[in-house]
Amino acid sequence: MLATRNALLSKVREINGKTVGEVDTTHYLSNPKNKGRIGQVIQIYLGKEPDNDAGADFPEAGVELKVTGLISGKSGYRAKERLVLHMIDYKKDHDISFEESGLLKKCDTMLITTYQYLPSGQKGVLPDYASFPIVDSFVYKLSDEDIAVMKNDYDAILDKINSGHAEELSESDTEYLAACTKGVNGDQRVAQYNSDVLAKPRAFSLKSSFLTSIIKKCMGEDVFENFEPAEIKPDQPGICQLILGDLYSWYGRTETQLQARFPDVKNPKSKYADYVSRMLGLKDLENTEEFQKANIHIKTIRVEEDGTIEQHMSFGAFDFCDVASTKWEDSDWYAYFAGARFLFAVFKMKDGEYVFDRALFYSLPEIVTEGFIKYTYERTQATLQSGKIVTSVKQQHYKNGKTSLIHYNNFVGSKENPVSHVRPHGSDFWHPQKDLPVADKFTGYKRYETQCFWFDKKYVKAILEGKDGEYLLKALDSMSIAGHDVDFDL
Repeated sequence: MLATRNALLSKVREINGKTVGEVDTTHYLSNPKNKGRIGQVIQIYLGKEPDNDAGADFPEAGVELKVTGLISGKSGYRAKERLVLHMIDYKKDHDISFEESGLLKKCDTMLITTYQYLPSGQKGVLPDYASFPIVDSFVYKLSDEDIAVMKNDYDAILDKINSGHAEELSESDTEYLAACTKGVNGDQRVAQYNSDVLAKPRAFSLKSSFLTSIIKKCMGEDVFENFEPAEIKPDQPGICQLILGDLYSWYGRTETQLQARFPDVKNPKSKYADYVSRMLGLKDLENTEEFQKANIHIKTIRVEEDGTIEQHMSFGAFDFCDVASTKWEDSDWYAYFAGARFLFAVFKMKDGEYVFDRALFYSLPEIVTEGFIKYTYERTQATLQSGKIVTSVKQQHYKNGKTSLIHYNNFVGSKENPVSHVRPHGSDFWHPQKDLPVADKFTGYKRYETQCFWFDKKYVKAILEGKDGEYLLKALDSMSIAGHDVDFDL
């Protein structure tokens, strides 16, 4: 069996550097009904015709073939999308255990072939699948740790199905294994178990973040240097429970106490996140393998004594040209937010000093990713493409005699979108700027001050108070009344 597996890997690696079109000797892609089925082109190349067999693609080698597209981003390659395993039948699958589900047969040992996804660059124009170059292939066997986390994910999904709440399933509920939406359009609904409420059709899938982590690990891109990964044992609970359990013992520690305990933390911009990492015995928690696989991001929140939050939550600067030319679903930002789960570390002001108050995990609802954030991204994209960025410029005079220019722009503000908006990360217009895809029509600027995506602090406060669902519904209503419709079907 091992020799056969090696033979498959050797054969598929012979096409590294070739395009999918060069591999498609049977002209499989030329059939419009098959367009995009690159996995079946590779399967045919390896000597097996496409079929609907539920077992492994190559049982004699004990491997399942998985083919996935890669997108080149700022941090190297990442998986373009999740890896769909099979559809969920709410009526039949509700009482099937993880061990009996057959999921492990689909992903226990995978022969993964990667290709570079090349977008057409034109709105509404499909990419040329035949032009995609094959990057590399490798064999990956799920570790005991992977399987343990996936079992927890599977059980969490079945808990909602068994309780008759399949309509509440979300990809952010879980860490590695997800229940992703499937169907021709977002309006499709199917019957579920133990409820008369119809639910969106979904499929079991491996998260793109999990897949990206595997690819980077197996294709030699070392992104895990300078730290020791958190140890997750097969018989332990999920990652989130472990993290919260370890952080609980640090509740109530003042910033002075944390500074004395972790003197190596010196960067004022990242010190609170660094404190959380050190509490867990790590240098950089977010860059651990487990966090990257599960698409978990750490965010610190500072709460004042009266319960207010002064700062909106920022998510780093974006590249204007990249946003202008990349569809939401293909963007690095979609990969970041889709199915994301956040570790919120709360530091609260008490007696003039911040204290580590608590930590919680928050699963990003689909209405936020596919509704509010997508709205802001696509509005930003349209603004950049049109060149209609600046609406007016005002000269501000200060008492010290200095002056500065204030620029008002068309980017989405917090009044337009109460959940996700765009603003700079600083007050000085002349701090580092980025190239514009189209020169601004009002000022003629070819560069503009760096902008970031943000979560509104009122939304963050609602999360901490357990009122986020109520807040999101009100935000949806307010945007609809103002004529800013969010394209998301509840």
